[in-house]
Amino acid sequence: MSRERSVGHHWRKVAWVVGSVTGSVPDQVAGIPDSFFAKRVAEMVALDRLEAQGDLSRIRYSEVRLAAAGNAR
Repeated sequence: MSRERSVGHHWRKVAWVVGSVTGSVPDQVAGIPDSFFAKRVAEMVALDRLEAQGDLSRIRYSEVRLAAAGNAR
């Protein structure tokens, strides 16, 4: 089964990304707070896998997209 990517080359709100991921596998993430996934997004930014703008600690006010190919480790 093909699943749409939660993060692409266009900016998306971190809250949307987190909601998309948790909504796509609800039985596997029951009881895990959104803050866990928000921290994972921040880790992916630190690893240069994602680019971010805004304050990542405020998921409604920050956005991410895939890092440019030259930035990925």
